[in-house]
Amino acid sequence: MIHSGKHRVTEDLLYRALAYISHEELAKLTGQTPEVELTTINDLIRANALFRERLLSYLNRYLGDYVHSAGNKWVVSEEDIEEPIRTKRLEDRSEQTIKDEACYIRHAPAELNCFLSLDGASE
Repeated sequence: MIHSGKHRVTEDLLYRALAYISHEELAKLTGQTPEVELTTINDLIRANALFRERLLSYLNRYLGDYVHSAGNKWVVSEEDIEEPIRTKRLEDRSEQTIKDEACYIRHAPAELNCFLSLDGASE
């Protein structure tokens, strides 16, 4: 009935219809389309720097102590242990020497709770 003109469009119907269109479509309907401005490289760098600073400030605020302590620790993995052993094999060390040094390498992280910190490494 609204389409044929027998009833007027009420505000309630208009609000409900506007809920289904995007901001861009509304701007086109009202003729208030904003002008498109070209972005320069300086704008991109400024936005990236702002995002980076905000991200770092949020990380520092909510995870400050954890991030600082995690930055000073290295979790020892099996690959970290195997790399010096492979290097010693390439240096043509004897198998007994490699076996002894591998034993030392495997026991050191266990004594340091399986992670290396700056204090533990210096000890």
